[in-house]
Amino acid sequence: MTTRIGWIGLGCLALIACGPPPASDVCKGRLVGDLVVTEVMLDPAGTDTGGEWFEIYNTLGTDVDLKGMVIFTRDTDGSGAKSHVVKAGTAKAQSYFTFGDIRSGPLPTWIGYTYADALGSFGNARGVVGIKCGATVFDEMTWTRAAKADQSRALNPTVPKTATENDDETKWCDTPANAATTYSGTSAGTPGAANAACSQTIGNCTGRSVGDLVVTEIMLDPGGTDTGLEWFEIYNPLGTAIDLGGMEIFTRDTDGTGAKSHVIGQGTINAQSYFTLGDVRSGPLPAWIGYSYADALGSFGNARGVVGIKCGATVVDQATWSRAAKSDRSRMLDPTIAKTSAENDDEANWCDTQGGTVYSGTSAGTPGAENAVCLAEATTGTCVEDGGVRQIRAAGTGDLIITEIMANPALATATTGEWFEVLATKDVDLNDLTVATPTAATLLKRTECIAATAGEYVLFARSADSFINGSLPAPKLTYSLTLADTQSRLYLRRGDAGIDEAAYNNASNGSSWQLDSNQLNDVANNDPLNFCLASTQFNAAAGSDFGTPGASNQACPARPDAGTDGGVPDAGDPNSCFDVGAAAFRPIVKPVAGDFVVTEFMADPSAVTDAVGEWFEVLVKADADFNGLQMSGNSGLATVSSANCVRYDAGTLVLFANNANPTINGNIAPLVGTFGFALANTNAKIVLFTDAGTVDQVTWTSVSAGKSKQLDVNKQDSVQNDVLTNFCDGDGGIVLVDGGLGDKGTPGTANHACP
Repeated sequence: MTTRIGWIGLGCLALIACGPPPASDVCKGRLVGDLVVTEVMLDPAGTDTGGEWFEIYNTLGTDVDLKGMVIFTRDTDGSGAKSHVVKAGTAKAQSYFTFGDIRSGPLPTWIGYTYADALGSFGNARGVVGIKCGATVFDEMTWTRAAKADQSRALNPTVPKTATENDDETKWCDTPANAATTYSGTSAGTPGAANAACSQTIGNCTGRSVGDLVVTEIMLDPGGTDTGLEWFEIYNPLGTAIDLGGMEIFTRDTDGTGAKSHVIGQGTINAQSYFTLGDVRSGPLPAWIGYSYADALGSFGNARGVVGIKCGATVVDQATWSRAAKSDRSRMLDPTIAKTSAENDDEANWCDTQGGTVYSGTSAGTPGAENAVCLAEATTGTCVEDGGVRQIRAAGTGDLIITEIMANPALATATTGEWFEVLATKDVDLNDLTVATPTAATLLKRTECIAATAGEYVLFARSADSFINGSLPAPKLTYSLTLADTQSRLYLRRGDAGIDEAAYNNASNGSSWQLDSNQLNDVANNDPLNFCLASTQFNAAAGSDFGTPGASNQACPARPDAGTDGGVPDAGDPNSCFDVGAAAFRPIVKPVAGDFVVTEFMADPSAVTDAVGEWFEVLVKADADFNGLQMSGNSGLATVSSANCVRYDAGTLVLFANNANPTINGNIAPLVGTFGFALANTNAKIVLFTDAGTVDQVTWTSVSAGKSKQLDVNKQDSVQNDVLTNFCDGDGGIVLVDGGLGDKGTPGTANHACP
């Protein structure tokens, strides 16, 4: 029995011996620096898995048993920590020992022990690896410079192998790739053996002079987010290639703040060639990027900054910018300027790449290639002429007069065949003009100077292609605005300043409205009766429409005199109006009770003030004219006055507002007329009437701010709109001219059924 127990006891001792010995036994007598990290393979070729390793050196004169010691790794910020307890292994006296992450199969000859997947993958750009025993860290090595692919990071063999010396990252280098250092495939390193001589240590770049490399192009503000898309380009003016490994790239603000830098892991720029460094964060490098510095430089300042490259203490070159970048266009050194570090110091020698020079998507630039030719480029208030830049000669009120309008072409579609003509009364530029209708506007931005000389008839067209625009002569400018076929207005503005406006009647298919050649001024074109339909074709051989685009107008027929001619009403008769369709005067058809019905009103707008944003809507129930219609609120009066017959078909919804400008009235357009009286929020009314009596009336006791009151779509007559409960708050969203969301209502469109 005793023998048996003893045997069992011995068996237990044997089992205990099979596991790691207690830390106190393993670590007894061990000191910092007994073992020193001397080499690390951070970025093996292909996948890192199974190919990473690190090497330690035993500085002692006796062997060191590694069993029970802990190897570890982490990021430099302390995150991602991993560790592994060594199960076996001996570091011979004053010899090297290599730990590797071999996942399967026998160990290669250069690996002394595998930790399998316990440490994960080392960071290529930064990290820490080390070995400790209990609380004693023998040694750890830190790197903050990106690894070169397939080349180990090695302690300079000329440096003492101590735990103090290897703390200095400048005493490390990337193992030179050559036949002597290749240990497997294309991998360069000396695992388990003395390190190879360093050709250039990390951060200790030598042998480069100012101007050996020149910054020639920078993408400061790529389209969309800057992340992953910024880059800068350097040029090698020398007759030999330059190894960029160990050189430092940097950026900062012009005031010195926000400095960031990165030591290039690897890269070669060929003689008299370009090389592009970019902040590619993931995936393969695009064809135009030679090296990625990932997020090391952050984002360049769009308005100002510095970027450069240096070798040790020598700033080889840097470029400074203080002018804001243009989105999605690189900033480049003029290719006609010598590519030197002195010439690129002058910001006047740089330009923004022209928009047509695209290398990816909509991004303009020439990364890794010869820069595009710099062209003169306009800034705010300037334009380009004959290769130079000059101030725009801005037009003022009356300097441009709208003289002809084609709103309904017959030979072409409206989107390609509409046009209008302007007479210049002085020498001006057409740059930065805004063309507008009551419902929309378009800005005419051009880089080149678009000059108009005094006396010139200038043609503006939807399309410059004569094949699709109705055989028009060449227009000076094109625009994207749609002209209304019905009576409307056309405006010319520059910024907030009005230049001219013209009123025109319903368009006639295939004929332009042209201003009487005897009344070519900015007052006469406000009256549509001073326009007449063109009677000659501008290109008869092509069967064109009628008009004189880009040429002088014809004289219009004389307008009728006051009163009547042989009993036929004319312009002098207050009870007549000019019927544009019939091209003749006729008696006004006055509405009677119920012909016009108030169906919606906004008494308390929120998106704009009451003074400019009140409006109401009228449903036409029977054919009648609005001419002479009067309207009132609790106080005040307004009358529809027009020489032309103002008639809408039955079923049409028309609008009246206290301001005609849709950019400030909440985008209420088009209008039949405006009124000057206020719509009260409580106990108020709207009355429509003629000299023959009341046409319609609505009353209300209160309204909701920012919401119209609209008559139930199923109860739209002059009897049911007398019942207040037949109205409800408008629920449709009104879109403002600038695209923003305005008040609630359905002005000019069908109402909804009330709850």
